[in-house]
Amino acid sequence: MDERTLQLLDEHDWTKTIFSLTAYVISLCRWKNIHLPRGTEFDDIAMQSIEKVYTGERQWDPDKNPDLVNYLKSVCRSLVSNELTSSGAAVTPLEIESVEEPGADSGIEQELYYHQVNEEIALQIKDDYICSIIFKGFKDDMTLKEISEDYMIDIDKIRKGRRRLLTTAIRVTKQLSKGELI
Repeated sequence: MDERTLQLLDEHDWTKTIFSLTAYVISLCRWKNIHLPRGTEFDDIAMQSIEKVYTGERQWDPDKNPDLVNYLKSVCRSLVSNELTSSGAAVTPLEIESVEEPGADSGIEQELYYHQVNEEIALQIKDDYICSIIFKGFKDDMTLKEISEDYMIDIDKIRKGRRRLLTTAIRVTKQLSKGELI
């Protein structure tokens, strides 16, 4: 992976992307009317797609695919398909009466989900000053470097805070997908 692509990945707002990808995988699975096999969670698929791009297993070319989130959605579709077709995978139907195609205007449901995740993360990081600053910075479309400079905090502390924030975001999305926070 070239330095420019790595820099674009490092500066990307992963918090919003993780929420968006998790909501997309939920929508995709509802549309296909299935549960993911072998205990795989919706956010596992989202995080695997990001990991595959970061490790270079999936090659993202920003010149050919400038919209990273759409590219990651295609990786998520592939991962869901792989999960369903892998040996021993059991497909369990979901009990949903009305199912919309992913990408169809189910924006209200995704907006509510995003709002709930947003509120829960804010609640869980309220005592972590660095995470709170990063969370606010991401909402204001700031990069880690800009956050570091604006708040005069060492970039390494900001990067460690981002990892804590992402861990919190993953935990919250898992809890919500299991219905533990509702």
